[in-house]
Amino acid sequence: MLSHIIIDDLRAADGREQRGLLGGAGTYAVAGMRLVAERVGISCGVGEDFDALHGRWFRANGIDTAGLEIRGAHTPRSWVVYQREDARTETPQFGAAHFNAMAPRLADLPLSYRQARGLYAFCDDDERFWNSLLELRAASGATVLWELHEAAARPDRWRQVARILRRVDIVSLNRAEGRALCGSDEPADVLGRLLQTGVGAVALRLGGAGALVATTASGWRIPAYPAPFHDPTGAGNAFSGALLAEWAGGEDVRIAACGAAAAASFMIEQHGPPADLLAIQAEWERRRDWLHDRAAVLH
Repeated sequence: MLSHIIIDDLRAADGREQRGLLGGAGTYAVAGMRLVAERVGISCGVGEDFDALHGRWFRANGIDTAGLEIRGAHTPRSWVVYQREDARTETPQFGAAHFNAMAPRLADLPLSYRQARGLYAFCDDDERFWNSLLELRAASGATVLWELHEAAARPDRWRQVARILRRVDIVSLNRAEGRALCGSDEPADVLGRLLQTGVGAVALRLGGAGALVATTASGWRIPAYPAPFHDPTGAGNAFSGALLAEWAGGEDVRIAACGAAAAASFMIEQHGPPADLLAIQAEWERRRDWLHDRAAVLH
C-alpha cells in the first residue's frame, strides 16, 4: 500500500462538517484490502502526532505499520469540501510541501513489503516513481494496481500514462478521470482506449451506478450495493484496494470486482473508515455474493 494517511476535516455539500476523521487514499485502500486479505501494510510519512490521533485503528484492525516513517510533527491534514457527491476540493492544511514530503518513498520500503503479492499506488505519472515501482514489480512479481490521480488524467499526459499502463496489471479510475484522460464520456470508449495500451484490466468506477471492470477477454457491469449513504469519501480507494487484494489472491475478474464493490459499500455508510473491519468481514462476503448474482456481462 503506497499512499498517504490524512486527517480529514470534511464539509458536505449541505454545509455540515465533520472534523478530525481518519482518512487519506492509503487508509481507505488498506481498509478495502484488509476485508479481503489477512496480511496488509501501508507505507508513507506521518507526523509525531499519528499514534495518538489514529494509530489504534491500524493496530486494532491488524494492519502492518512497519512502512510508516515519522517525518515531522504533524500527520497531513486536509480540508475536504464537497460541492456535490462527485465533486470536491482538497486543501492540505500544512501546505503542499508538507503534504508532498509525506509521500511514499520506495527506497524506504521494509523488506517484507518488497515481497508483497500486490502493490497499490495512488499517484500521478511521475517517471522516477514509476521506474522504481516497476523495477520492484519485476523483481517481486507483484500485481500492481494504479489508482489514477487526477493530475495524470489529462489529454496532454496520455503518452506517458499509456507507457506506464502497458506495464501495469490493473488501472482504477472514476468517470470524470476517464473522460478527462480519454476525451469521451462513453464508458465503452474509455474502457476500449485504456485496454489498447496493454494494461491487464480496467476498473471504471461510476459512483451510484456501480462499476465496469474489463480485460481484453471479458467485461462485467457491477451494480452498486444498496447501502445507506452518508459520505462518499474513500469509497473509490476501498474499491481499488479490495480489487487488488482479490486479484492478487487469484480470483477472477467478476468475483474480484464484486468484492471491490462490496468493500466500497461499507465506506459510504459512515464518516471515516469502519471502526472494526474484522467484525464486518462476514457481511462483506454476503454483499460480494449478492453482487456476484447481479453482475451482468458487458457486450
